[in-house]
Amino acid sequence: MSDKDKQIFISNSIFILCCAVWIFIFLKVVFPATLPFWIGLTIAFILKPASVFLCNTLRIHRKRASLFVNTIFYLSVVIIIWILVLVLFSKTAELVYSFPTIYKDYILPLIAKLIENFSRFLESIVPDLSDFLDIWFERFNTAFSSAISNLSSWLISCFTHGASQIPFILLSTLFSIICSILISCNYNDTVSQLVKKLPVRWRKLVFECKDFTVNILFKMIKAAIIMFIINIIILFLGIWLLGADHPFITACWIAFLDFLPIIGAGAILIPWGIFTLLSGNTALGSGLLILYFILVLIRNIIEPKIIGDMVGLSPLATIVSMYAGLTLFGFIGLFLAPLVVLLVKFLIKKYPLKI
Repeated sequence: MSDKDKQIFISNSIFILCCAVWIFIFLKVVFPATLPFWIGLTIAFILKPASVFLCNTLRIHRKRASLFVNTIFYLSVVIIIWILVLVLFSKTAELVYSFPTIYKDYILPLIAKLIENFSRFLESIVPDLSDFLDIWFERFNTAFSSAISNLSSWLISCFTHGASQIPFILLSTLFSIICSILISCNYNDTVSQLVKKLPVRWRKLVFECKDFTVNILFKMIKAAIIMFIINIIILFLGIWLLGADHPFITACWIAFLDFLPIIGAGAILIPWGIFTLLSGNTALGSGLLILYFILVLIRNIIEPKIIGDMVGLSPLATIVSMYAGLTLFGFIGLFLAPLVVLLVKFLIKKYPLKI
């Protein structure tokens, strides 16, 4: 490597390092501190086509059209959130508070029956183990009851902590709504003011990044919707064929939980299947476990193809970037990291560095 190549390599490395530091500072400090503005700008950008269409169709002022579109949008959001909170929060809180009772009335007798059958089997082989098994079961029952009690207390504390964050969430939401309305009413002026703050040589790059990001976001949303619908269809057919109650509602809830990156469908189907299997309903329990494996198999076949074709990021790169984003920036980084990786990939491809 010549001295000139070394200088180019060092300058490019310093440039990449500086960019990484600025991106980290922005995502870690600036972005959280100004989050309502960015949320408002994003909502205004999404609602812009509807405002323009309404303005051109009804020949009304842009500000009135923007106010009307924002009003309809937020009323729809409030109604949807209200329904979800009423259903999800009430049912979840009811389950959390009744979990010790469920354990005492259903889970504990089932465990006792299993251990009793296991004890009889062992006694037929080694008779001296009966006293030891009784002592072991008593200790297991005490430890498991304590664990269930601690789990319920932890869940209740999580709900309490979440409730304590409601004022801050409401205040942030209010700021975001105000920002979105103000930006929508003066969208062109706001965007032009932001663009004027940038150096002239950066403006083309910023708009290219914006177009690429919007395109990728729409593709990610489209891929997520397709996978969500496929999961609902598979779960509905499986639960309906197994004869379980409320197959469509159950399928929608499991598909929604499967959409979340941490929980997944297995958190519902596997315990449900095992508990039903141990309760004596062999057909339903085995069917639920088989349904889970079918769902995982179909997703592993279809999901990489859909996401890879639409987004252009391999599953391994997606998982690694999501983990890095979660580690560095928390829950928001879980979703932003793959987008940042795709954006960096786009920039490297469009503006390759000479190293």
